[in-house]
Amino acid sequence: MSNEYKDMLYDDMYDNAFEYAYFKHLNQRRKWTDERYINHPINVQQIMCEHMNTTDTYGWFDRLEEANIFSACLLHDTVEDTDATFVDIEEKFGIYVRNLVYWLTNVSTPEMGNRAYRKKVDLQHILQAPIEAICIKLADVIDNCSNIVKSEKFYNDNLRKVTELPSTFSEKYLKEKKTFLKALWKLKKEKFDVDYEKLEDNTPSKIFLRKWLVVFNNLYNDCQKIINEQMDLLNNS
Repeated sequence: MSNEYKDMLYDDMYDNAFEYAYFKHLNQRRKWTDERYINHPINVQQIMCEHMNTTDTYGWFDRLEEANIFSACLLHDTVEDTDATFVDIEEKFGIYVRNLVYWLTNVSTPEMGNRAYRKKVDLQHILQAPIEAICIKLADVIDNCSNIVKSEKFYNDNLRKVTELPSTFSEKYLKEKKTFLKALWKLKKEKFDVDYEKLEDNTPSKIFLRKWLVVFNNLYNDCQKIINEQMDLLNNS
């Protein structure tokens, strides 16, 4: 199979993932901005693309890796928020993308209890995920946190005209994500860093983990910066 033909297949995979996500999220809007929901998975994919192609990581990921990761980014909310199933994802995009989407899908349900308990269940779920899925989750949080305070204020300024009941979701969400980052850093030090040190030099497993640790660190730092900026904006508003 020629490289040109492979590239065509990978491009088709990405295009198919975009089309699938687009139509699954077609009638959905984002709560605070009322923009089309599909913009969110697109943003997550772009964040991952940027972090997989920095000056430190450029050329480390081949076309197949990018096609799988970018497809998972586009599809990461389809099972959780639409009628898509894991069987659908596997049949259309393969077991690897299906597994990434699985780890990125919350497992809690409203019947489990209050939000605090459900978030603990979902946190334990993502903490068991492979590092690639965790990196996509960081990109997801980055996009969700960006401008959340300003967007919520705009939403509330309009909402008060009718109900006089402002929302405080952004504060709750930002605190949840600070807890999430703390748990992720502990996981990195106790699992991924330890696993990396145990692997023999220049083996495929060590090369794989090394590049993903670089991506993780950069995403983590960006995520922490955005959360802190939003918290400062919240506290000073």
